[in-house]
Amino acid sequence: YGDVFVRQLEAYAKPEDFVIILSTSGKSENCLKAIEWCENNGVAYLDFPRKGKDTPTVQENQLHLIHLICDIVEKYFTKNE
Repeated sequence: YGDVFVRQLEAYAKPEDFVIILSTSGKSENCLKAIEWCENNGVAYLDFPRKGKDTPTVQENQLHLIHLICDIVEKYFTKNE
């Protein structure tokens, strides 16, 4: 399971892609390997592995950031409609 995200990246990711990586603990082997793969293969990424003692709060903050990113992307692609 440690390579689950790397295998997906190998199959689908291209250098012009952008990957968002989420980890509550900041220690997930599969997420750390995905970050390393992106760095070695020229794929841009944003990682949200935040070490925190309060898992629900970390996850709530990550969710809030994801919603903000989605809002920005939606506005970007619909501004000329």
